Formats: sequence, structure tokens, C-alpha cells
Amino acid sequence: MLAYCPIQYGLVPVDCIDDMQVSQSSHARSAQSPRFASGRLVFRRWGASDAETFANLLGNERVWRYLPDPFPGEIDRRAAEDLIALSNEAEHHDVYAVEDEAAVVGQARLLFDVNSLSRDAAEISYWLGDRYWGQGRGTAIVASFVRESFSRWPELRTIVARVHKDNQGSARVLIKSGFRPDRATLTDLWQLYYCARPSGN
Repeated sequence: MLAYCPIQYGLVPVDCIDDMQVSQSSHARSAQSPRFASGRLVFRRWGASDAETFANLLGNERVWRYLPDPFPGEIDRRAAEDLIALSNEAEHHDVYAVEDEAAVVGQARLLFDVNSLSRDAAEISYWLGDRYWGQGRGTAIVASFVRESFSRWPELRTIVARVHKDNQGSARVLIKSGFRPDRATLTDLWQLYYCARPSGN
């Protein structure tokens, strides 16, 4: 059985031995809020009661097509519960389930450098269940989450996003949300996009 390791940014066996030392910061956890709304969207913490929904959304190979990790196969309820617990416990990221009209449609996450106490830069990541693709939610989610992140984290100056070179839909979402590509970072698979804190904020 697999679980997501937020330190290694990937899936690991549940029974693996934790041999990594991570500095903990109460600052990260204290800045997080369990819930906020933007228009018809609600961003809230994943809960144990979301395990079945989480498994159904993320246990779909199509959703993993452009994610950094390979598709792990079916995600059962136990694995979903473990992933949800990890998302809420880790100190260095801010993770939200996204609801649209009371239905959970995906996730948004802000990741800080695990080896640094600085909060001046972070990486955004997001995914939507495939049944919710192509309906305009992506731009609304990213724009709202970026705006809230800059508001929530006063030290945050830059948000970066990593996009698979073939994921043109995600690239369009980011550009509409105020991100700009850095052509110097283009590799065989990935392109980085940056969004700076709006002036005056």
C-alpha cells in the first residue's frame, strides 16, 4: 500500500522507515485557516469523511497524466485516509479540498521549501477530477487560491507553478491567473511559471 510523502513529494510504501529529519515551524501551521470562500468556490481542509470522494477523484489514471508522479494504481479508502491525514499534518504546505456548489471537485496546494523557514516563495499545485474538466473551474480555483495565499502569507513574494510541456490547458489557466512563463526553465518535460505579489499588497 502506498502513501504520499510530502517531504519527498511522492508516493512511498506505507511501512517504510522514516529516516529524514525535518525542521518544524509553528509559523506555517499558525498561518493556515481551515476554510475560506471565493464566489461559489469553497476551499476547506480535507476530512476523514472525504476519503471515498478523494479516492474516487484521485484514483483515476487520467488525473495523473500530467502530474510529476506516475499513476500509483487504485487508491482505496485506507490509502485515501492516510493521504488526507498527511495533507493536514505536514507543516510546510497548505492543502485544501475545493468545493463547487457543495461538491468536492479537486484540490489546491501551496508548498514551501521543507528545508527553509523562509516563506517568501512557494509552489502551487492543483488537480481536478476528470468529470470537472473543461468547465472553467481551473482558472477560478487558481486565481482565488493565489489571491488568498498572498493575503494569508505576508512574507510571500513569488508563487511558482511547474507545468508539463504538453498540458496546454493548465498553461492557459496559469496565464489567465497572472502567471508568466520563464522560458529559461523549459526542459524536455517541464515549464516553470511565476506570479509575483501584486504591487501594493
